[in-house]
Amino acid sequence: MADQAIDHFGLEPTQPAIEPLKLEITVCTDGKNELSEVLHEYRDFIQVKRFELDDPRKLPIATRDWLLKGDQNDDDDLYAYLEDDIVINDRDFFDKQLWFLGHTKGSHCLMPHRYELIFRRKVGHLLIDGPLRPELVRKFSTPQSNVARGSYRGIVSVAFDIPENPHSGMFVVSKDQKDILANQELPCDGFISPLETAATLTVLNSFKVCKPSIDCYDFLTVEHGHASFTSFMNKWQHRPMQAVPTAQSET
Repeated sequence: MADQAIDHFGLEPTQPAIEPLKLEITVCTDGKNELSEVLHEYRDFIQVKRFELDDPRKLPIATRDWLLKGDQNDDDDLYAYLEDDIVINDRDFFDKQLWFLGHTKGSHCLMPHRYELIFRRKVGHLLIDGPLRPELVRKFSTPQSNVARGSYRGIVSVAFDIPENPHSGMFVVSKDQKDILANQELPCDGFISPLETAATLTVLNSFKVCKPSIDCYDFLTVEHGHASFTSFMNKWQHRPMQAVPTAQSET
């Protein structure tokens, strides 16, 4: 009777459970400008790597080099670099990265859309990575819409762009991509500042960078925890889409 009821209501078997993740989290600091009490609070869940730097603005580059060229475990599936204000709320985030990197065979990297939460005017999410200056972006890639499309877990159809702004404050690479980068001289500047260079130009120099197309932006997002773009909301052009404006950056 139970089987007949299932057939009658048209129910289908649920998708297989996503395999649990094993995360190794390292917080990198210059040993001076850090929230020691917070690091201590999470001491059982993180490692702390401290660099001796003559200029704290070099921390992103030092962190990136340690991640990609250091002596840590080389058997991981993914290696992720994040700025300290990036919040991942999507439990499928790394599964989506594995899916994309696997299907593109290591030739591409996938960046998320960054958003800030807006609690007024029913806006919801403000997408903060609007177009950069064309003369900057086109040094490294040629923006193009709908360059690829795929079906995540056979359910979610997603289109991808080569974006007008490849920056997301982070990158994720596979082990094979890490090995490629580890054998290269990585850039220390050339994309706005050392901060953006570490998070973006590191992969943009070697791989094609995509983001989900704007109509499926929410396939892969991260929250910008330091909500510094919200104050510009009424100064930039907006691109309305289901009450979600996209800020047009002048960076």
